[in-house]
Amino acid sequence: MKPEYFICDVDGCLTDGNFFYTLEGKVMKRFGADDCNMLKKFQSLVPDITIEFATCDWRGWDISKLRCNDMGFKCHVISGHRLDWMKQNYDMSKVVFMGDEISDIPTMKEVMYSICPTNSFDIVKYYADYVTNRNGGSGALTEALIHIYDKFFNVTKKIGYEIFSE
Repeated sequence: MKPEYFICDVDGCLTDGNFFYTLEGKVMKRFGADDCNMLKKFQSLVPDITIEFATCDWRGWDISKLRCNDMGFKCHVISGHRLDWMKQNYDMSKVVFMGDEISDIPTMKEVMYSICPTNSFDIVKYYADYVTNRNGGSGALTEALIHIYDKFFNVTKKIGYEIFSE
């Protein structure tokens, strides 16, 4: 079965997980530079999969929303537990989820397939179906998309890197 949704946590997957604070509050997050191009290429190759981002970071919501909107994707801010929110909005048997936190483990256990960046805690890696070689915010999302493509959609049997570089 092929996934219909790719839901990715923002902080720690799309970013390096760090927050930059001043006396005025949270002012910056660091996002990976290459993920936008790969997201658009992946979406062009697999137009039937819905790609969305989710964050529980209320204080940094405007920053996350701006980056996701700039890339052309939807970002949700979640109140409460991520698993409850996802169960209300998606068929979990059709979701590939990328998360990095210990609090993501219940969601990882419920979805069709789960991914985490290599700089996640070991317990998170234990529950992930795939662990990237790259850190969050440093190519982990790009690597995850290539892996998803090769695992679920690559009918030509080419290596994902070759297809994405065409």
